Amino acid sequence: MNLFVFPTNRALNNFYINYKSNILPDATTIKNLLQEAIIVDKKTKIPKYIRKIILWDIIDKFEVEKIGFDSTFLRFLENSSFLFNFFDEIESALINIKDIDISDTYGDYEDHLRIINKIYDTYKQRLEELKLYDNPTSYRLNNAYLKYYSNINIYIDGLISNKDFNIIKSISNITNVNIIFECSKYNEFIFNKLFGKNFKTYNQYTININTNKIIDTIKINIKKPKISLYSFSMRINQALLVIAKINEWLKKGYENIIVVLPSEDFKKYLKLFDKAKNLNYAMGLENTNVISKIEYLKENLVIDSKKSKLQNILDNINNIDKNIKDELLELLKFENIFEKLEYKDILDFVVKNIKNIDDTSGGKVKVVGILETRGIEFDKVIIVDFNDDFIPKINNDDLFLNSNIRRKINLPTISDKENLQRHYYINLINNANEVCIGFSSNIIHSSLIDDLGLNASNAIDGENLWSFFPKNNEKEYVEDVIYGDYKEKILSVTKIKDFINCKRKFYFSNIEKLATNENVNDNAFIGNMVHNILKDLNNNFCIESFKNEIKKREINLLDRLDLESLLYKLEPFINENHNMIQNGREILHKEFNFKYEIFGFDFIGRIDRIDKYKDKLYIIDYKVKNNFNINNEGYLQLLVYKKAISNIYKNYNIEAMYYDILSNKQYCMDSIQEKEQEVLLKTTIESLKTKDIEFEKTNNNSICHYCDYKYLCNMY
Repeated sequence: MNLFVFPTNRALNNFYINYKSNILPDATTIKNLLQEAIIVDKKTKIPKYIRKIILWDIIDKFEVEKIGFDSTFLRFLENSSFLFNFFDEIESALINIKDIDISDTYGDYEDHLRIINKIYDTYKQRLEELKLYDNPTSYRLNNAYLKYYSNINIYIDGLISNKDFNIIKSISNITNVNIIFECSKYNEFIFNKLFGKNFKTYNQYTININTNKIIDTIKINIKKPKISLYSFSMRINQALLVIAKINEWLKKGYENIIVVLPSEDFKKYLKLFDKAKNLNYAMGLENTNVISKIEYLKENLVIDSKKSKLQNILDNINNIDKNIKDELLELLKFENIFEKLEYKDILDFVVKNIKNIDDTSGGKVKVVGILETRGIEFDKVIIVDFNDDFIPKINNDDLFLNSNIRRKINLPTISDKENLQRHYYINLINNANEVCIGFSSNIIHSSLIDDLGLNASNAIDGENLWSFFPKNNEKEYVEDVIYGDYKEKILSVTKIKDFINCKRKFYFSNIEKLATNENVNDNAFIGNMVHNILKDLNNNFCIESFKNEIKKREINLLDRLDLESLLYKLEPFINENHNMIQNGREILHKEFNFKYEIFGFDFIGRIDRIDKYKDKLYIIDYKVKNNFNINNEGYLQLLVYKKAISNIYKNYNIEAMYYDILSNKQYCMDSIQEKEQEVLLKTTIESLKTKDIEFEKTNNNSICHYCDYKYLCNMY
């Protein structure tokens, strides 16, 4: 008897649909095979959502704030996936946390690993007490099940962990096991490492696990599909591409169609436009009706004082949906944990763990994530969001272990995981007859577009064909000529720079006073946080003080890790400043606010730091930028700072500098640069004083990239 094993349920169903004989063979998924193949005596597999409850119950024993966790129930549940992803990955790789080489990490990494290891050990101990298992390391093979099959053929399309491969090798001691896989330039690293061989790309291999020999090689026939590439300035309009192509293909009689969403949240747009109900969502739909009723219970819960909090909630849910109550009955084993919680928290937990309901709309076309396409070929494929933000997309939780550590402990690196995603997309595309790809033109397109031999700049303008806002209603952009006067008497260096770089931006910001986008990008957030920490440091500059300031901040885990990883780069700067202070340098001011008149205007600003050493003052402006370039910065800011401080400290020699703290480099303004900036400042202010200033746009497009007004200027 043969058993065929596939990577997904969809691939399994596809195998049965296309099987020619009337007698169907036994088939299953890899997940089911690995579960059926082992027996963990006297223990029960723990459901995923119950893992969170047990972990929260033990977490108060540890200093979780040190690793960026909030121990309050709901905030902890939101972040717990980080820990479980980490636990799952190291267990699957058969790695002990204690064995992780931390020599190439930031200072607190060892402390973080120590805390996480204690949490992990306590969690495993708690599972033992409850006769539960999660990722078992102790098990025996299900010989009766495995001996039933003389051959097991396993189709692999993705990563296979050390633990799973060990189980498969153990199975080969009982029966004959073959692994079948397709090798591409994006996934060859998996199989070369797994089998210790050098495989050629664009071949399908069959390897016998019993002998570790290649028993069959088939050249993969690439179909060279017709690929159409569409660009959209508005993400929502990609949904119209999906609807239009599906309607076209269905009318022509095609049915083997798939829509791939790199980000599941895109389905809200598809649901908006799919009036014919042609789409069927493989990921299911949110049970909004039940969720709203459970939310209603927060203020209208019927409570029996003789029952536990959890039992009261289950009784109330029973009146809403008996099936959901039945799914949650397992929680009663842990009702003592729920007694520690408020009713609102328990209801929030229930809402977060209600399964999506199956999409029963009956649509002919499946909407899936990329993992659901493994092992299946489709005639027609539509992929949206083909941008760098989504393809490839790696879970942020993977970033805790950097690529150097992953390489040392033989885990897939971030680059490996990204390449595996590329493999899935390339495989899907190469096996199709026709592919339509949509991407947003105002953000970076995925590098896979280039790998496919396509040119994003030659993409079809999708909005000329489909647009939520019809083109004939759109007004053609007309260039404005704007004149005006600047009547205020207050200036800052930022305003002056805006006037020099782009008078139009100055006009919108300072004369029209148009609102700006308040969202701060990740780099700016980290830069601001470093500035704040340096402001709050004691004069005793040292790494420990910096660490302590990080710990005081209420920030999420990944931002905390980003800050702590910066300590590597900041250490030379911190040590040098520590030595300067020890040798007599005095910090007079931090975040020093000033107001000073220059050429008839009141200049206001804030100086990061002012130091004194003997009869000399040092004006310091911190720069927290990767690859800081002084040529792009100029010295105008330092000139204004020096003028303001010279008026206050008249008997000192004053030196003004930018301090590139990531590279520990100082850029001091010399006398020649000071004179040049004096001329620039004077001529700029004279221009600003004139009547009927023409506020023209800049010709430098790079300035517009992060500008809040680029859409007003048609510069996006």
